Amino acid sequence: GSLPRNQMNAKLSVEGNGNGATQSLLVCDVEFVPKYGFIGKLMGQLIKKPKFGGALGDMLGGVKFYLDEGEDVPENWKAPGKAVIVS
Repeated sequence: GSLPRNQMNAKLSVEGNGNGATQSLLVCDVEFVPKYGFIGKLMGQLIKKPKFGGALGDMLGGVKFYLDEGEDVPENWKAPGKAVIVS
């Protein structure tokens, strides 16, 4: 299921990581306003990292797969790991 929320914004950006043209960092910045006031905020803090980590890991892993393999990501493909979530 999805996280109950009133609003959600996401931004993808590509940043250099200091290694010149050989590597870049793909950053996904997600902000959301949970439903249900204080209880929703507490629930959001408890499940945000596991929920977003899995979904973002698959999404960003899919981007890496496409760049590495040069072909579409297979249906039902799962990334080998989770995204690193930084609060």
